[in-house]
Amino acid sequence: MAALKIDTEEALRRVIHTTPIIDHHAHPLLKLSAIRKHPLLCIATEANGDAIEDSKTSLAHLRAVKVLANRLGTDTTWEAVEAAVARKQKGNYDEWIKTCMSGIENILVDDLLGDPADVEPYHTLNAYTRSPNKRILRIEEVAASCIEKACGQFSHPSEAFSGSVENFMNAIYDA
Repeated sequence: MAALKIDTEEALRRVIHTTPIIDHHAHPLLKLSAIRKHPLLCIATEANGDAIEDSKTSLAHLRAVKVLANRLGTDTTWEAVEAAVARKQKGNYDEWIKTCMSGIENILVDDLLGDPADVEPYHTLNAYTRSPNKRILRIEEVAASCIEKACGQFSHPSEAFSGSVENFMNAIYDA
């Protein structure tokens, strides 16, 4: 495939605006019933506890505030964004999700963090993107689950080790 030559700023802008966006790492959608269980700050960080407040100075947070404020037509402050998002969530949740996902080609979804009962299955996002989304296999979570399972099945350390390796290989093949 030949490289595309861009001669003008206008051509560059056209390429930027027509190239599909692929979100390289995201989490599943929260179920509407679980939204209040998780702080909105979690949209731009995996921090929790006291550290979540410190995330307000991160580049990801500042960018999220700017983008959301623009989409919501509100001031570019976290408080204004938070209030506007709460209003949107009380309205048509499906339409709000469509607005947030517009223009995204597909998403690589990391669905092994948090309580599975709080989130929609990763393939639910397919309704909002142009191409099917893919699941990221979080290997350390899979390994921890396999080790825990094997330790419950076997009393001898060498059997537990062999069992965890077997469980891990099966999990990888099944993924």
